Amino acid sequence: MKTLYLVCAMVNMMASASDTIYEKLCEYEKSIQGSDAHGSNNKAAENGSAQYEIKNGVLQAKVKAYKKPPTRRSRCFDIVTYIPVAEVHDFLCSEDFVNHFAYCLHDKDKYVDDETKEVRAKEKHVHIVLYTKSQHTSSAIVKIFDRFARSLVGEGEQYENTRCIYCDEPVDRYRYLLHLDEKPDPLVHRYTLNDRVTDDYKYWSRLEKSNGMNDSNKNVGLEMVNDYISGMSLYDLLEKYGYKMIQQRKSIADYATRVCIEKGWPLPSSNVNRGDRIGDDFVKWILDTSHYTEQEKGNFYMIWSYIQRESVCIYGSALDIYLQERN
Repeated sequence: MKTLYLVCAMVNMMASASDTIYEKLCEYEKSIQGSDAHGSNNKAAENGSAQYEIKNGVLQAKVKAYKKPPTRRSRCFDIVTYIPVAEVHDFLCSEDFVNHFAYCLHDKDKYVDDETKEVRAKEKHVHIVLYTKSQHTSSAIVKIFDRFARSLVGEGEQYENTRCIYCDEPVDRYRYLLHLDEKPDPLVHRYTLNDRVTDDYKYWSRLEKSNGMNDSNKNVGLEMVNDYISGMSLYDLLEKYGYKMIQQRKSIADYATRVCIEKGWPLPSSNVNRGDRIGDDFVKWILDTSHYTEQEKGNFYMIWSYIQRESVCIYGSALDIYLQERN
């Protein structure tokens, strides 16, 4: 009986000591964090802080791992840079990572000086709406522009800085290039259409009219079809779209052909392991120099158009003719 009493007393002492230690640790946390760190023994603190509990009469601390939020990436960015506009243009046109761009030099903006209350001219700057071929972080885009700006100045000289944020409303930012939606304000200059420069006016015009429905950041399928129709090489398509191009190549080729027939555009060609493709101009030249009448030429084009449509419906691709060398 004495032994049992002694064991119970020791357990109670250990539990009491553990509770005391726990209370002291909580008071210490409270003093350095400025908040109530006590709570229950199993109450979790903020990410990365300690969590206490008593197991078998022993105070134990657990550290809840801090989960870093995923880094955001995008293919569309809103950029402001003070790099001279001529250099900006050459840079955007020459860089492989650029998919689409639109920019405008803001050299007539004004502001009111807080101290003197005088109206002053803002420093010249360039607003850019930029689409990249692959996803990037905004900090990565800033580094790319900063490296370019640094290359324009001598060693040790100050280079022009660039700011960049993710662009979730490309149509809004595209219109902002000209201040089209800004309220009338003597400090805000309304720029003209000639002031805005784009890589592809048709693309940006469709983007604006459709209110972003053909956004290349979202409608990747349309971008792939357009690039295929434009004659982009398979290597460039693969470099731009990666594994998606391998998975969807047959579908992209099929849709590209159907779109061309629907629009009346020249059919896209894939010159892989083939000779020169016989194009419409070559066929027209042969017929124009032949003895056939206009009626007979018209019959040929009618039959050829029928063959093309049937080929697409049956095989999913158009019929092309290629020259092949023979010994």
